[in-house]
Amino acid sequence: MSSLDYWRNEWKKVTETDEVTKTNQITDTDDLLGIKDEELENSNSVLFFVNGHFSKLLPGPSKSDKEYWNYFDKTIEANARKHYKISVEDDVKYVDASSELGFDSSGQERKNKGYEYGTNYSNNNKAYLKNKDIYFISHSEGCAFATGMAKSLEDQNLKVIELIMLACDEGYEFEIDLISNTFQIG
Repeated sequence: MSSLDYWRNEWKKVTETDEVTKTNQITDTDDLLGIKDEELENSNSVLFFVNGHFSKLLPGPSKSDKEYWNYFDKTIEANARKHYKISVEDDVKYVDASSELGFDSSGQERKNKGYEYGTNYSNNNKAYLKNKDIYFISHSEGCAFATGMAKSLEDQNLKVIELIMLACDEGYEFEIDLISNTFQIG
């Protein structure tokens, strides 16, 4: 199954249910994947989850990082690790791309911030990233940020394979100028 079809189906599961928060609690990825972590091929990949805006006052995610994604689907990391054949938990990174207020920056401004973040990240982690296949899953405001980050890594001749954008916020405010596969869902 292609990545586009896979993530379209995963996103459909999340958006078609009123019981998002009832998704199974995961205590060990073995429970979800049906295979032991050591059986997963170490594909030399890294996956960046780039979240959108969160608020402690409004309904929705109230924190960044893993908790942001767990608000929507507690199985997303395990599913992504299985899909991209990532066996090492340290090869899954969470990036906070939330703006202060949710309306205080444009899509282009968030893309520019992502580009700067990607440049700084790769400068500090060049040896780590140099032989990795790089994947992104982003949501809402995080889509513009992830696009900038991916563009920065591509400009440094790193191997960005794929960018998935879920429910991209203000996608008309920035250009997607990547070599890698880019899919917008929702």
